[in-house]
Amino acid sequence: MVARSSTLPRGLVPAMEALVRVVTAGESDRRGLTAEVAQAVGEVLVPFPAHLRAGLLAGLATFDQLARMRPSSRGRAFSRLSPELAERVFKAWWHSPIFPVRQWAKGIKGVVALAYWDHPEVRGAIGFAPEGWIAHVTERRQRDYAADIAAHAERVTAPNPLVSK
Repeated sequence: MVARSSTLPRGLVPAMEALVRVVTAGESDRRGLTAEVAQAVGEVLVPFPAHLRAGLLAGLATFDQLARMRPSSRGRAFSRLSPELAERVFKAWWHSPIFPVRQWAKGIKGVVALAYWDHPEVRGAIGFAPEGWIAHVTERRQRDYAADIAAHAERVTAPNPLVSK
């Protein structure tokens, strides 16, 4: 089943952008990619099972609003905090003694990191270009294993000897 949309719910975009800033240590802002990475997180979540996607997004909404309860936040949501305070709030969830809270922090950080490091500009900046390697390995495997592949294809498509006509 395909998800309805590849975008984050509009109300969660500011929280996701703030989270992207924390996870990337501000690098997404320096590169001007915060909004794009936040949108990419929504796209990464599309193939997730609905219950996992809903859990991560519900966790984000909860995370954003529960930041208001910390005295240092002065009633502001996570999405409205300074970078330093936002990082402290996230670290509190990361190190929480409450297992589901800690697991949410780890899960969402992984998704954000995936979206950030997969951005074409970031991949280019670190010199990650797997296309050439994939083409090289594909060519080598087709050359080295062509006979095995052809023999297997012939066996798979051959008539079943156990079935009489």
